[in-house]
Amino acid sequence: MNKLFFVFGPESAGNHVTSKILQTMGCFWEEPQKLDKFVYGEINNFTDITTQENIVLRRSVPHGRDWCDPLAIKIKFLNHQPSYEMITIIPVRDWMPNILSNYYHRATTQQEAIPILQKAWTHIGKHMINIMPFYFLNTSLLFKYPKSTIESLEFFTGLKWPNENYNQIYDADIGKHKIFQEYGFENINREIIRDNIKH
Repeated sequence: MNKLFFVFGPESAGNHVTSKILQTMGCFWEEPQKLDKFVYGEINNFTDITTQENIVLRRSVPHGRDWCDPLAIKIKFLNHQPSYEMITIIPVRDWMPNILSNYYHRATTQQEAIPILQKAWTHIGKHMINIMPFYFLNTSLLFKYPKSTIESLEFFTGLKWPNENYNQIYDADIGKHKIFQEYGFENINREIIRDNIKH
């Protein structure tokens, strides 16, 4: 059966890198996503996309200002394309890096970033019963130990990483994590980074 991999996690938890990883493992993913236009009623079909065996839909929480209903997305997609099953990947990042990343990208203060993340996890938790099966992808672990984390993702998805190069997986915000060192977390620089994700 064809698969829709629904990437559904808090903002700055690693949704983009997760989608890129699935793309590298053979899934179709585009940015901006034409699936968005279908989900929001701007187009009636997306037949050119659903000729693909495996596709990715990424939805951060919140997605812009939208706190999406994943069950509504699932029903609409599967009613249109019953040959697919939806499998959810939930990126989860250690609490402090996730707060800091929200602070870097959208919050004016670190304290403002905390309720954003709390609300995101409350929203995800409320919908988890409707998005099974799901897999938690620990992106903090991914950045430190990409090979073993990808191997676990392979087992869950049935997909394969195409080569032995895992060093292309990186934390885009690593250069901003100086606060960890200021508070005594000296080993933060063990996280693996590279300039770009290559295919």
